[in-house]
Amino acid sequence: MSKTLAAGCDIESASWPHDHAYATGGPYIDYAPAAVRSGELDEAVIDAALRHSVGLRFRLGLFDVAASASDEPLWNVPPSVVQSDEHVRRSKDATAQGLVLLQNGGGAAATAAAAVLPLKAGLKLAVLGPHAADQSVILGNYLGQICPASMGDRSCVQSVAEMVGQRNARAGGTTTNATGCATNTTDESGFSAALALAADADAIVFVGGLDLDIERESHDRHDIGLPGVQPKLLSKLLALGKPLALVLFHGGIVTFPPDILAAPNLALVSAGYPGIYGAEAIANALLEVSADGALPSRFGKTPLTWYSEKGWADADFDMLSFDMGKAPGRTHVYYSGTPQWAFGAGLSYAQTELSAAHGKAKAAGAPPTIEVAVRNLDAKRATDEVVFLFLVPAAGTVPPTEPAAKMRRSLVAFERVTIAPRGAAAVSFDVRAEFAQLRDAAGDLTTFDGEYDFVVSTGATSAELPLRFRCGADGCEPADLD
Repeated sequence: MSKTLAAGCDIESASWPHDHAYATGGPYIDYAPAAVRSGELDEAVIDAALRHSVGLRFRLGLFDVAASASDEPLWNVPPSVVQSDEHVRRSKDATAQGLVLLQNGGGAAATAAAAVLPLKAGLKLAVLGPHAADQSVILGNYLGQICPASMGDRSCVQSVAEMVGQRNARAGGTTTNATGCATNTTDESGFSAALALAADADAIVFVGGLDLDIERESHDRHDIGLPGVQPKLLSKLLALGKPLALVLFHGGIVTFPPDILAAPNLALVSAGYPGIYGAEAIANALLEVSADGALPSRFGKTPLTWYSEKGWADADFDMLSFDMGKAPGRTHVYYSGTPQWAFGAGLSYAQTELSAAHGKAKAAGAPPTIEVAVRNLDAKRATDEVVFLFLVPAAGTVPPTEPAAKMRRSLVAFERVTIAPRGAAAVSFDVRAEFAQLRDAAGDLTTFDGEYDFVVSTGATSAELPLRFRCGADGCEPADLD
């Protein structure tokens, strides 16, 4: 218990009745008093946990003495402040960075020449799918008041069909819209209307995925495939041979039938539940409307390991077991199979080039560094790029009896940069001693003396750069400069 609290786990979901769907038990409440009395748990640790969990509430003014909530300043922040120009700008920027381009034409062997996106604005577009005209699922859940009229008002939320239509119209294009099917249904009655619009269009945007009837708190999924008849409608749309951008609303990962992912005319954008500015960000990302045809590429990287349909079935995960290293392992840290898209994957509209080398410590006694350069090879388009630093123990460094021996890699640092056309960005990572600390069989952080590769990556596993270090309790030193 003391280790759990010392690690920062200060809050428990208590005290629901033990048979309640949300119950996790109340081990702190049940056992902490006896642990303190026996001397097993220092009361100062309890005090620190209380300060952490209650301190935020003090900062919010919830403990201030006041005649009513109307006297609390943080209960009276006007909408004009919440939606100030700077706040809106930052929110829109974060939304744009949260979109992830997982596939862009060409099936598994996509090339720049086969790219589906960006679509050229000014075309005849069909925006289809269960979330094409949605103004609610796009927000996700656990949210406050969005629109001025009331908590349930969604009139100020723009849909993807609306925003794509506006952006397309500015370039002289026309946009039509149909649902085609609901998120999770066997009803195909809407197929014919959607297929008719698609047949008359130059390109298709399909907005589908999951919704809050399928996944949310107390709604865990038993099947992670694209639900309902969405795969069937997608297959029919792809068979038309027209460029199709699939925009996926989802929280957890989704698997796809191999024939859909193999379609050369498919682009796939993971949008999560992108929020009130999601439709604008999606429209901006999908449609090229700038005069020189070079809008900045703001796409990010996926923070999830996406299993393939077959990989998920073969793994047959026991989701009630929290042993992440049990074969074939889970997450990017332990998974030994071939994912559909690896943690950190994500494409850009601009090609980048990566180089990395050992650097010098920034001061006497400071850790060694890794110096990274990322070059944008596109002559017209600025692009964002994310540089990752992964830790990979060399063979034999971690004893086979240790759970950490099952680890394949672990993310230890990352940095996002924006690079001008034909420009370059520099990223420097301090190789800190704690980067090589792993959990031993007792659950304690330790460093297994030996060699480690620090792998520099932009998410493309085919173009990663490993740099070898020797690490021990005193820190890490370059191993391949001898």
